[in-house]
Amino acid sequence: KVLKILYMNQVTLANGEVVIPLTQKQIADEMTLSLISVNAIFKELMKNELVTSIGRGKYGLSDVANNIVRNIEKLAN
Repeated sequence: KVLKILYMNQVTLANGEVVIPLTQKQIADEMTLSLISVNAIFKELMKNELVTSIGRGKYGLSDVANNIVRNIEKLAN
């Protein structure tokens, strides 16, 4: 579910860079999870190279992560 939230909130900047301008706190609030839980999820996603940190409060999804979310959405339809 975290990947889907990140995927749905991607924005393309003027320079063409695709980022997710959400903080872990905002994601925790959206999912009604603790910040500690979301931080642990992010550590796992980063360890598996699905999410990268682009700066404070900005993240990016790998191509693999984008494909995972798209494939899950196809299966759901």
